[in-house]
Amino acid sequence: MASRNTRKKKKSRNSFSALEPTHHIQPEPVAHTRGQGRLIQAVSQFSGPIPAPETIEHYDAVLPGSADRIVTMAEKQSDHRQKLENRTNLHDIIRAYAGVSCALVVTLVIVWLGYHLVLAGHDWAGTTIIITDLVALVGVFIYGTQTRKQQLSGRQEASDRIIRPR
Repeated sequence: MASRNTRKKKKSRNSFSALEPTHHIQPEPVAHTRGQGRLIQAVSQFSGPIPAPETIEHYDAVLPGSADRIVTMAEKQSDHRQKLENRTNLHDIIRAYAGVSCALVVTLVIVWLGYHLVLAGHDWAGTTIIITDLVALVGVFIYGTQTRKQQLSGRQEASDRIIRPR
């Protein structure tokens, strides 16, 4: 009996996503000279939300109207991403204001508590609570300022590396 090959072939998946198409040109051989062969290879690569113009022409030739559908899909995806980014930015701003407001309330309550301790005759305890609270508040603001400066300088360095590669 002849043996049969029962292995199933794996379906190859296209590694290119719809948002990052790549256009390739296959290498073309050139005339041989004295038994030696030369091969010139031209590679074209295109990356972006919309395929290269030549590719869009091919899509439209195979399925009329597909070029318009591809561009519309890319526009919708871009709008969706921008809406998500705006929403995230708005929530970050709200969270920052909420954090500052909560810190203000906690600070005022602690200072009020310290003040009433001083009025009740517990001078050292009240003064210690007030001073500790104010020192902690100043420390948090200094730490936050330094962290923001470091983040900004890190972003600037990353931006400089992109603009001026080494």
